[in-house]
Amino acid sequence: MPAYPTAACTGVPAGWTPKVQHRGDLVITRAGTVLEDHLVTGSILVKAENVVIRRTRLYGTIDNFVGDRIYGRLLIEDTEVVNPPGQEFSTDQLYAFGVANYTCRRCKVVNRMEGWRVGAKEWTGAGPVTIEDSYAKLAVPPGMCQTVDPHGDGVQGHHGPTVLLQHNTFDQRLDNCPTAPIFIPDQYNDGGTIRDNLLAGGGYSLRASGGWFPAITGNKIVQDSYGYGPIDIDCRKVGTWSGNATVRYDWTTGRVLSEVTPLVRCG
Repeated sequence: MPAYPTAACTGVPAGWTPKVQHRGDLVITRAGTVLEDHLVTGSILVKAENVVIRRTRLYGTIDNFVGDRIYGRLLIEDTEVVNPPGQEFSTDQLYAFGVANYTCRRCKVVNRMEGWRVGAKEWTGAGPVTIEDSYAKLAVPPGMCQTVDPHGDGVQGHHGPTVLLQHNTFDQRLDNCPTAPIFIPDQYNDGGTIRDNLLAGGGYSLRASGGWFPAITGNKIVQDSYGYGPIDIDCRKVGTWSGNATVRYDWTTGRVLSEVTPLVRCG
């Protein structure tokens, strides 16, 4: 993996072909299920505990908030949410991955409006979320912002449990009416740790004001990719703030070319 995740090193591996093709939604109801190498043309609805999803491509969403509870301890690895062949953009405003008590590792989202949801902390089965080594290129269809204005996010917290966001790339430059690549506002969120992420786009690229943030460190924000500014932080709710900066970035190699401005203060 390069310095920061790219489309090439996340999601299903190069040369991958599915062993199983499933048309429509796939519902998992058996605890401990391991789902591997599937192509699912709809969504994957997780209605069982301790499920593992690996090397899978789907066109809908992976959701473990089904009915009136969270089906937790969900592990998702090397899996991608993309659009069907021949469809560049999507009008689907639902998150790609969610909602609580899950880990998403080397996951990929391409040309969707919403990436990851962190929420439903009050519901049975809820627990912490980890999103790491993952990549998202977020986009809104041309012209949609003039009529719908979806205000998408890379990661959105809403009634969210604690989240660890570590070593991800969230690129929202193709969204003309965004909120933020990372958006954890004061909406009944528990906060979390935000470490070593590469962010681009949004009104502000990094917004954190909901809950307690033990550490926001090492995050790099692509210079001039945002509408208003790189950060919007409630500093009273941050433990350690260090190593954050705006940078120039090479999207091909996944590497920072140079640091522009150290973000020494969070406010």
